Amino acid sequence: MSRTAVHDISRPRLWRAVLLWIVVWAVCGLAAPIVQDATGLSTDVLALVMLAPALASAVVWLAVRRDLPAPWPPVATRAIVWPTVLALVWIAVFTAGLVAAGFSFGSGIGVAGVPLAVVLVAQAVGALGEEIGWRGTLQHLAESRMSRWVAALLLGAVFGATHVGYWSEGPLFVAGFSLSTALMGLAMVLIARGSFAQRMIPATLIHLGLNLVTADAGGFDDPWLLIAPAAAATAVVLIATRMTNYDPARIPRPASVPTE
Repeated sequence: MSRTAVHDISRPRLWRAVLLWIVVWAVCGLAAPIVQDATGLSTDVLALVMLAPALASAVVWLAVRRDLPAPWPPVATRAIVWPTVLALVWIAVFTAGLVAAGFSFGSGIGVAGVPLAVVLVAQAVGALGEEIGWRGTLQHLAESRMSRWVAALLLGAVFGATHVGYWSEGPLFVAGFSLSTALMGLAMVLIARGSFAQRMIPATLIHLGLNLVTADAGGFDDPWLLIAPAAAATAVVLIATRMTNYDPARIPRPASVPTE
C-alpha cells in the first residue's frame, strides 16, 4: 500500500470527492422538504435540509475515503476546553454587537407543543449536521490545496450563499448574509484544534449560538447589520488566540494518506 503526501493529492482525486459531496448534498437537499412534509416535523424544531451536508459527508467517506487527505490529528481532551471557551466568547460578543446594532430580544425560540429541551437538542443536531459537511469534510478537502484561512472564508461565503430560502430577498441580501457567515466560518477555523470530531464541538456551538440568538431577536430584515457583530466577535477570538499564543496553524498534521 503506497502513501501520498497530503499536499500532493491529485486534483482529479480531490475534485472527485468534492463533486460527489455536492451531488449527494443537492439530492438530499431536494428530498428534505418532501420528507419534512411527509413527517409533519416543524422546521422551527429541525429543518431536515440541515442534515444534508452530514449525509453527503458520510457517502464521501464510504465511497472515496482513500482519496481523502490524512485525518486531522487528535489532541488531549483538556486541549478542547479553550476552543470551547472561545466559541462561547464569540457568541457573547456577537450577541452584544446585535444589541448595540439595535436588535431587541424576547421573541423566543420555543415551539408550541414541543418541550424547549427537545427544540434545543434538535437545533444542535441540525447545526452539527451542517458543520460536519462545511467546516468538516469540505474544509478538510480545501486545506489540501489552499491555506485554512482562505478555505474558511471561501466556504463560509458559499455556505451563506446556498441558503436558497434567502434568494427571493435579492442579491444584496444574500451577499450580506454570505459575508457574515464567512466571518463565522473564519472564527471556527481560528479556534479549530484536534481531530475531526473535536473540531465539531466549538464549530457547532458557534453555529447553534448564532441560530438561537438571531431567532430570539425575531430574525433579521437586513443581514448587513450582522456583519459588524460577526467581525467584532471574530476579531476578539483572533486577539485571544494571539495573546495566548494559541495558533492551530502550527499544530502538525500527518503528512500522508493511504491509497490503493
